[in-house]
Amino acid sequence: MKLSISVPDELWEQVGGRTASPSQLVQTALQRMVETHLEPPAFASERPDVSAELEEARAALAVQARDRFEKGYRDAVAAAKDIPWLGLESLPADGWNLERWLEPWVNGFTSAAMEDRDASGYDWLLRLGEHLGSLADPSREWRCSSTTYLRGFAQGLHDVWEAVEHQHQGGDEPAGSA
Repeated sequence: MKLSISVPDELWEQVGGRTASPSQLVQTALQRMVETHLEPPAFASERPDVSAELEEARAALAVQARDRFEKGYRDAVAAAKDIPWLGLESLPADGWNLERWLEPWVNGFTSAAMEDRDASGYDWLLRLGEHLGSLADPSREWRCSSTTYLRGFAQGLHDVWEAVEHQHQGGDEPAGSA
């Protein structure tokens, strides 16, 4: 690979005389960077035996993660009744990725608002903002950043979509959830 770079004269003068060529200097520096930052040091090749502490931390954090996931799931199921089918049916095509799914809806709402067109068809989107922040409602100053909550929210919408698609009743398990 050929690469053209700029190096300040002062920096080059500090290191330039130590090698035969600029190419050799850069290659050596890159190799050291890889060794220093990507490979663990030799003394850290074996992890200490902290299995009891690790299990304790895992158990405590698993409870918190489960609570966040369940909150997202419950919020999604409750919010789903406000989402038009046209909105919900595009979610599978976006791989159940909330950000990818919401982006065109948020862009449509923003365009309608900026052009003084009727944006009332986006009321459901603004209500989702109560749970997802600016991910769904660009006027909100906060954005849901909990990936666990978002995964729960996406799973809740998935299960509602499955229930509609396959006419499951409450309590029945959607396909693929067993």
